[in-house]
Amino acid sequence: MTLLTICIPTRNRQSYAMDAARHMLASSRDDFEILLGDNSDDPAPLADFVKEFDDSRLRLLPPAEKPLSMQDNWERLPPHCRGEWISIIGDDD
Repeated sequence: MTLLTICIPTRNRQSYAMDAARHMLASSRDDFEILLGDNSDDPAPLADFVKEFDDSRLRLLPPAEKPLSMQDNWERLPPHCRGEWISIIGDDD
């Protein structure tokens, strides 16, 4: 059961988002998920990271057809969350 979804919206700061996710996924807990909201010009870095990491706690919401505002990128994440609780953090948190 997923208790917490940690949302990480990002735009062209993939390395920060990957570092944050990597640190959280070092946890042995399995009751949370990380949802990366990519709004970057190049979707490959985060897509490759999620594919290579191969952890069911990590999911990716790929970029929209056109760049979104910061607010729109943040607001598109909650409908995709599976957790009972949601936390949205900055990609460099």
